This record gives sequence, C-alpha cells and structure tokens, in this order.
Amino acid sequence: GFVETWYDQSGSGNNATQTTAGDQPNIVSNGGIIKNANGNPSLEFDGSGKHLEYGNVTSNINTISSFIYLERTAASGAEIVTSQGSSATTPASRWYTPFFNSAVAYLGYDAIGSTALNLGTVSTFTPTLLSFACGESNVEGFANGTSKGTITLEDASTTSVTNDDIGKFGTSGGFEYTGRITEYFIYASKLQSDADTINDEINNHYNIY
Repeated sequence: GFVETWYDQSGSGNNATQTTAGDQPNIVSNGGIIKNANGNPSLEFDGSGKHLEYGNVTSNINTISSFIYLERTAASGAEIVTSQGSSATTPASRWYTPFFNSAVAYLGYDAIGSTALNLGTVSTFTPTLLSFACGESNVEGFANGTSKGTITLEDASTTSVTNDDIGKFGTSGGFEYTGRITEYFIYASKLQSDADTINDEINNHYNIY
C-alpha cells in the first residue's frame, strides 16, 4: 500500500519518486484505497518524513504556477506540502505551496518562506483546492477558486536546485505534512490569466466546492 513512484501525467517524465520504503506515502490502508472526504483516491502523508522527490521543473520563480488538491488530517505547527526551489540560493528562490502555519495556508515565496501570501484557514478533513499563479508583475493565490490577493513577482533562479519535494521541505527534512494529496499540478508557465479557468476545470472534475 505504499507509493514508490507518482507518475507525471504530462508526458514530461517529471515523476515523483521515493526509493526508501519507510519514507513512501500510503495509497492503501487496512486493505482499502485511501480516499479523502469527497471519496477521491489520495496519497497519505503522516507528518513523520514520508515524502516524494521530483526534479526541478522551472529555472526561476517568476515563471511558475501550481495547483494542489489536498485534505489536511491535522492542523498544528509549521508544514510545507510541496517545495520547489531553495532557501540556500541568493536571493532565496522559495516556492512553498502551501506553507501551513497551524490552520492557516500561505504561499511561501522568495525570501519570505513562510507567510508571503495568506490564503486563509483550511479546516481538517475538508478537501481544498489551493492555487498559485505567476503573472507579468505579480503572483496571485486562490483558495477554492477565490482570489486571496497578490504579491510582487520576484526574480530568483532555481537552477542550483536538484531535488524538490512533496510532503516536506527539501531533502534536509523538517516541516513534514500531515494529510492527503489527490492531485498536484505544477507548470513552468505564467498562468495567472488562465487560473480561473484551470480552477474551474479542476473543480468540475472533482466537485471540491
């Protein structure tokens, strides 16, 4: 019931993998497929180091957009659900989507790795779509299709990054996520003008909100 490879459906070969058995998220538990409250099959992360690693898909955080359909099963402490980029580069090239501080979801961006853009409270056992999209001058965040504001676009390279993670912050550990993920879309594209359409298409497929 554990996932070694979460296959990229785009055809680009950016699979998310985990070869260490003890770090693999679950897809089956007690003989049944794990599902969120909406009945959608989902990967489950336990907040104790389970994660998947994938390749860097963008060269700069000013050209990136991501959409994630998740369900938290706990809401305490600081958690990073997905990380693209690193805090080690200068300037910092963080794209943490989302960064949870207790019950509140944020975009962690550039030098502000934790609370760059507030997306509001996300309740436990509540399937939620969180979206982040770069535009020409800013980055916009959405919770269940509703815009939560923008922050200024930043120029920071991610070319020195070799691993990015789903389920925690980077290969160095920490900020482990406790919850389920049904879908994760990430693009090396400025999709702000298309974000409403993409949110609607994801919601129409899963009936999230």
